[in-house]
Amino acid sequence: MKKKLILIIFFLVGFLFVKSSEGALMLLKNGRFLQGSIKKQDNGNIEIEISGKILSFAQEEVAKILEDDLVPGSIIDSYLVQVKALSPDDASGFFSLGLFCLEKQMFDYAEQAFQKAGEIEPKYEKIVKAKIRTILNQKVEIVYKISEKYYGLKEYSRSYEFLLELLTEASAAEDLRNRIKDLEEKLKNSVPQNDIVLTASDIKDKLGSDTVYIPATIGENFILKRVILEQPAELKISIGQKYLKDAEYYLDLANSGKVKGATLIALKAASLVYDCAPRDSEAFFKARKMVKTALEKRKNIVPVTLVEPRDEDSKKEIISFLFALSSPAEKFREIWYYYQQAIQLKKEADRNQVEGREDKTNLQMIINICDIIISCSEELKQRQKAFILRQVCLDEI
Repeated sequence: MKKKLILIIFFLVGFLFVKSSEGALMLLKNGRFLQGSIKKQDNGNIEIEISGKILSFAQEEVAKILEDDLVPGSIIDSYLVQVKALSPDDASGFFSLGLFCLEKQMFDYAEQAFQKAGEIEPKYEKIVKAKIRTILNQKVEIVYKISEKYYGLKEYSRSYEFLLELLTEASAAEDLRNRIKDLEEKLKNSVPQNDIVLTASDIKDKLGSDTVYIPATIGENFILKRVILEQPAELKISIGQKYLKDAEYYLDLANSGKVKGATLIALKAASLVYDCAPRDSEAFFKARKMVKTALEKRKNIVPVTLVEPRDEDSKKEIISFLFALSSPAEKFREIWYYYQQAIQLKKEADRNQVEGREDKTNLQMIINICDIIISCSEELKQRQKAFILRQVCLDEI
């Protein structure tokens, strides 16, 4: 079973190994994660140096210590290597990077790379438009597959939730539009039809107003991001600044504790900037910091990938589809919640062990969650945390 899980991860992303100068990873039994250099390990105590400071822990507080060069990387590492090697005016290089990202279903990164190639060299503009249309069609196809899969499992509400994203999409190929219509007909008698998704025109009007528009449904969020990305550069910057200001305002309200739901609004606003801003811009890094802050404050938001079908094989397939669709912000949020879920399951397994009960079920669930994080996360620290927690559970199972 262990070998099978490792092979699954290998084929999903490949194993790239990332070496850190810090040296070691330490997981405490309370779920806290540390990265640094082990200075001493004797007499029941362990000392770890982090940024010049020495921290000491009793041996019984520590769940596991591993060398950090054992941690598998993700496909994002290969992407970053290619980005760093490119010169700012290399149109051909950015176009090739876009093809690489498209092949790996890194849709947001592919679109940015293609657009950059078109900005540098006008002769790429026509083919860039065709590639961006290809990206959109692939996303539509994946959403349809998820909706169809849930319909086959008779989970009609979930099927309709994803179908909503497709009902506003007119650019799909004709055969796919026909399949979407057929699926909509099948669902009409199975779920409520009262979830109205705003059109792209409605959303453009809202973006032009002084009030920041926060999407209410998955479908509206899907359209909003596309509308923002289609705007001219100056307007895109202006929209981003408006959403960042709004996110900051609602985070302040959340800190005061006076407004219910403020953290969720801040999270949505910051996530839009995280998804739409260039990866090397100040707005992107500011939004990323706000997303992390909002996540720390709001720990009861359930990401879409945690609402899983009962069928095990379908679960794996749908999760892979969902992560292919997820933007960087969505993926970061969802994986963050996966890790929180794994920590809670580990605490439950530890309690059962203290009471003399084996809990292989929870330990196996944790291993499965960690496999998803290791194979799908774009954040090295997320992969490190999952990897060491996975090793702890493998030792105990």
